[in-house]
Amino acid sequence: MRRVKIVLNGLIIAMLCFFSISLFAQVEIPRGKSGSDYVNEAKRYVSGISPVEAKEIYDRDKTTVFVDVRPYTEYAKYGYLFRRLDLPAGRLIFDARFRIPHKDTPIIVYAKKGKRAAIAAAQLVQMGYTNVRYMEGGILAWKRAGYPVMHSSFVGTIDMPRGKTPEEFLKETEAVAGEGITPLEAKERIERDSNTVILDVATRREYAIIGGKIPSSIVTSYGEIVFTDFMKKVVPDANIPIIVTCTTGKRGLQIAKVLKEMGYKNVTYIRGGLGAWKKAGLPLEKYEPTQERKIKPLNLLQVEPPQGKTGEDFANEAKRYVRGISLIEAKKKFDNKEAIFVDVRRRSEYKSGFIEGSLDIPLGRLIFDARERIPNKNTPIITYCEKGMRGAIAGSYFVQMGYTNVRYLEGGISAWKKAGYPVVISPYYYKIDLPQGKTPEEFLKEAEAVAGEGITPLEAKRRMDRDPNTVILDVSTPIEHTLLGKIEGSLLLEQGEVPFNIKKKVHDARTPIIVTCSTGKRAILVAKVLKEMGYKNVTYIRGGLGAWKKAGLPTATYIKGEEEL
Repeated sequence: MRRVKIVLNGLIIAMLCFFSISLFAQVEIPRGKSGSDYVNEAKRYVSGISPVEAKEIYDRDKTTVFVDVRPYTEYAKYGYLFRRLDLPAGRLIFDARFRIPHKDTPIIVYAKKGKRAAIAAAQLVQMGYTNVRYMEGGILAWKRAGYPVMHSSFVGTIDMPRGKTPEEFLKETEAVAGEGITPLEAKERIERDSNTVILDVATRREYAIIGGKIPSSIVTSYGEIVFTDFMKKVVPDANIPIIVTCTTGKRGLQIAKVLKEMGYKNVTYIRGGLGAWKKAGLPLEKYEPTQERKIKPLNLLQVEPPQGKTGEDFANEAKRYVRGISLIEAKKKFDNKEAIFVDVRRRSEYKSGFIEGSLDIPLGRLIFDARERIPNKNTPIITYCEKGMRGAIAGSYFVQMGYTNVRYLEGGISAWKKAGYPVVISPYYYKIDLPQGKTPEEFLKEAEAVAGEGITPLEAKRRMDRDPNTVILDVSTPIEHTLLGKIEGSLLLEQGEVPFNIKKKVHDARTPIIVTCSTGKRAILVAKVLKEMGYKNVTYIRGGLGAWKKAGLPTATYIKGEEEL
């Protein structure tokens, strides 16, 4: 009997070995580049810096920008530096020029261990930044050295506000401002009436990146329009035709509403903004940040001053939603690191300094960017501007969006400085000298040459239905998954992690892989990486999850932490 058992056990083991070998033989391991190959390539462009040297620079030189390229949820696990610029690896080539507009800015990139940081730093060098290094060993090595990191129950966790969405803000605004006009209609109106005033509320960084502005347009901002005598000088008559624009048309829509509420009677905006103007083939004139602003002379027989709201009225309305915080109380929270300070000014105003560790979210971008930059509704927030009024309006936006713990700094940064409290002054934060290397468009063109032209959402759905082995790889961030959802059954892996972890998830080089993200752009970059790594059946969804949803295809709710499974 014992011999029979031994023989049976031997047969079972032999069969298991046979099936394991057979199964292994059926798997074709991808034989292309590895994560280490990408890191080694990156190191040809950029050198590392030890945590010891990084800490010395951090303490000594507050003009150096420490760029954290990790996904937001890693902040909760491993901590983060108090003074940092949050720029996830997947967004880096698209957002860097807006967030770091001076090519000579001293930059130290860090991630969890240093690998993603090296790759991100190399991308910055390729873009034309001249003073970039990455921190070897990442934030884990920083912590092992005993250097301080921040931990917060709010930062790194996602609990989205449930108030007004950007779409709801815009819908309310459109009800007052109207549907706007096309670029060609705008051009016709300008040519027909020489008194037409073009107000452009884009930022200096945006002009520099786009390459110009509409001829004869007057560059201005929300704060200047509402809280100074700018409009009295430029548009003294309520009946003068005003056309507002910006880069995309959304802020133009918002300012058109404000102007109507101020009492201007003939106001509209360009749908699609400066981007649509360029796409229509209409001319631009070069914008020089230092050039003197020319105020257009108007032919007026009589003047009817606008009789609507004043800046004080807008500020008082905001104060119904949000309370101020005194300098003394705000300073106490700053010292104890008990709140996030949000600077809502334009970068050109940073010339006089900014509060260390504050997030830069300009007022015009706030309703669009806040949820991605501060995805926990209970985060203690203190907004500030120059004197306090825009800070109050920004605070009211946060509250309407559903944030629960918001105050604005009374007196703004002017009062903060007058009290002798510290600020950081750096020319790299307010001067514009864009890097002149690879543009996002060039990165994408290179990637598309390898990845191909992609497929439509409907074609992706057909492939998924036809072959259940198809892997949908979603490289969006957890914040984007929370806001947009995901395709049912998709594998979630943030873009920076793909070179290091995809082979643990997808073992066979022949597995059909369809890559997606929120817009489709990062998916092109990742599809290229996967092909270089040896995967043979890779494509991506053009337009990403946005196009998928627009096509009416189903999405599933993201479950927190799902990407770790």
